[in-house]
Amino acid sequence: MTQYAHSAWRLQDGVINGEPLAITQTTDGYVWIGTPNGLLRFDGVRFVPWVSSDGQSFSKSVYSLLPEANGSLWVGTGGGLAVLRHGVLKSYPTTSGRVNSIIQDQQGVVWFIRSRVRDGGGPLCSVVADTVKCYGKSDGISTAYAGALSVDSFGNLWIGGTTVMIRWKPDSAATFNLMTPKSNEGLEGVAAFAPATDGSLWVGIAREGRQLGLQRFLKDKWTSFRTGKFNGESLSVTALYLDKQNVLWVGTKNQGIYRIHADDVDHFGTVDGLSSDGINALSEDHEGNMWIATSRGVDSLRGLKVVSLSAREGLGGNAPSPLLAARDGTVWIGNDDALDHVRQGEISSIGTKEGLPGQRVTSLLEDRDGKLWIATDQGLFVYEHGRFSPIRRADGSALGVVLSVIQDSDGIVWAERLVGRELIKIERNQVTKEFTNSEIAAATTLVAAPEGGIWLGLRSGDLARYRQGRLEEFRFEEGHKPGVAQQIIANADGTVIGATPSGVPSRSDQ
Repeated sequence: MTQYAHSAWRLQDGVINGEPLAITQTTDGYVWIGTPNGLLRFDGVRFVPWVSSDGQSFSKSVYSLLPEANGSLWVGTGGGLAVLRHGVLKSYPTTSGRVNSIIQDQQGVVWFIRSRVRDGGGPLCSVVADTVKCYGKSDGISTAYAGALSVDSFGNLWIGGTTVMIRWKPDSAATFNLMTPKSNEGLEGVAAFAPATDGSLWVGIAREGRQLGLQRFLKDKWTSFRTGKFNGESLSVTALYLDKQNVLWVGTKNQGIYRIHADDVDHFGTVDGLSSDGINALSEDHEGNMWIATSRGVDSLRGLKVVSLSAREGLGGNAPSPLLAARDGTVWIGNDDALDHVRQGEISSIGTKEGLPGQRVTSLLEDRDGKLWIATDQGLFVYEHGRFSPIRRADGSALGVVLSVIQDSDGIVWAERLVGRELIKIERNQVTKEFTNSEIAAATTLVAAPEGGIWLGLRSGDLARYRQGRLEEFRFEEGHKPGVAQQIIANADGTVIGATPSGVPSRSDQ
């Protein structure tokens, strides 16, 4: 989640007139926020309190919101239900109590649940043709308080109470007890539902403990969600949202947001910039951005086309260089005190404790046999089957710091040492020749030539090619040298391009 673009609008900024309690987006693109002081509309720049077309303000507490495909917005307040259509807010005076959640079923019927009911009706109500009908104990709803409501693919309504959860249809009802104590009646219980595509139901309970927190309910059985070090029972869940990618977002009372995809769990909290670790509501907009209503503001998380990898995502450090994309899809990354690799989205690190010989990786090579060559400040090594095998000089000593390692079209491996800037020729994992500076001038970078041999970017700022035992030097005119090449590319058409402090000069061999 650290790879998402993040925006936050905090209460202390003065742009929001109260704690955000509910959030959603209507078909016209506006984002709506319910607060204890009314309804806000956000156009991407400003938060504006909603007022009616005749200039009347709306100051009721808003606890729940539901957008409809026709552009209407249902509003659950502390005193009943209302609907906003074409700029006109219509209230339903026959409803009372606090509307905690609003949904719409497959037939288009709007359902809502309420608490603090004083009209003698039940906690579950429906709206059909602007007529409200409520259901209670005589209809199989055994709880007086309802805090969460959802509908699954089978048309079942799920009602969350403080000590029970109810699966309900007009002709059937089943009650399932929570592990909360009976004394919990009227306090914290089921706070959110999220029906999954496999037929199970995610249940968020605003208490932590055995069979509490984050639960899955399938075939009338509770299952606590655990993976790795993550234990869903340790959360006080306040909001759930299953997005378009089938990723579950979990909002908590005081631990920020968790994002769950299969067995992968990610976390985002105040240490990452979230406006608060207390989450009130979650919603996904038309573009796939996630909106979060927290106790101290509104946040937005947006996926990016280009993402970054750093120590926050699991790299061994924040100095990634060099990089190598292997043929099997693995990306190898040299880092401080670590050799990282990214494979199928998973990041792993090999540090000095895991056997990495050296504290700094200086160059990487995958040879044509698929072996990985690693140059470090301690020498040159071949990495196979989890082991680092050193390449030694003819006298058995280590090569020392190796700055660059490549393989030419003949399969010969070439390495450039830091000490003495000596060029090393390696065949079948054995050093077969060491070139002195009098034979080949010191180089800063090497690259294999498509026509055979190698190109060298020399420390003098010139260019050289070594092929079939013969060295050719290509010198720039004095006063026109672009500087030492940091990287060179040899193209199949005979051109060579270099990256230097003064620009990108090229040379044609034609």
